[in-house]
Amino acid sequence: MQELDQPAIEALLRRAERLGQPKPLLDVLLGLAALHHRTAEIDQADAMLHRVDALRAAHPDAEMDSQLYLLIKAMLAASVHGDRDLSREIELQRLRHGRQTGDLRVMRSALIRLGMLSSVMGQLEDAALFSEELVRACLKWAGPRDEPIVHHAQALLSGALLELDHPERAEAQMAPVCAWLDSVQREGLPGFHAWLGRSMLRLYQGRYEEALDANAQVLAFEMARARWPWPAAGRPISKSLSA
Repeated sequence: MQELDQPAIEALLRRAERLGQPKPLLDVLLGLAALHHRTAEIDQADAMLHRVDALRAAHPDAEMDSQLYLLIKAMLAASVHGDRDLSREIELQRLRHGRQTGDLRVMRSALIRLGMLSSVMGQLEDAALFSEELVRACLKWAGPRDEPIVHHAQALLSGALLELDHPERAEAQMAPVCAWLDSVQREGLPGFHAWLGRSMLRLYQGRYEEALDANAQVLAFEMARARWPWPAAGRPISKSLSA
């Protein structure tokens, strides 16, 4: 995974500090924490989050993207500190916020993370329930141009159902996803998970040639990801720093 340019990062931080306001610096620190996590520089991500905590302690009224902060905190709780229970608790907090506000971005992120955590913790029924809510939320809140995120959710639910040995229900979820994959070349994270879901389903069904074809697409995505990660979650860095 490509590492971030450290001199450029330090220059960006100095520029934010010269503005003399906490919000731009908080925006930069959060953005860098997310990017470091994406590039698997976990210690650097953790260090950035510690700087955020220190700045918030000094300026408790400063505005920041609280949902992005909680997302990064949850991810680091699991990856750095091995505390999946804390990570799950934070994601449930984010999910409650998303439900209350109808914020699909927050709901999607929290439900995807909760599904992953539940699966890793062996709570397969919970993983399927979170994935089912994810599909419902996407179908309810997604706009007409958001078809990829709906199919992303359906592919994740298909995988969760296979874990529970429900191949017929998994097939039903993957049917529109497969039609979507066959219509035109797909890119990005939704495309990756759609091909992965197809590969898993065909492997489960013993349709090995089709599973290998789908897996070749998954590998192509992984090779592209190794060159540069997909964009980090959350808002862009403060516009005041773009000049």
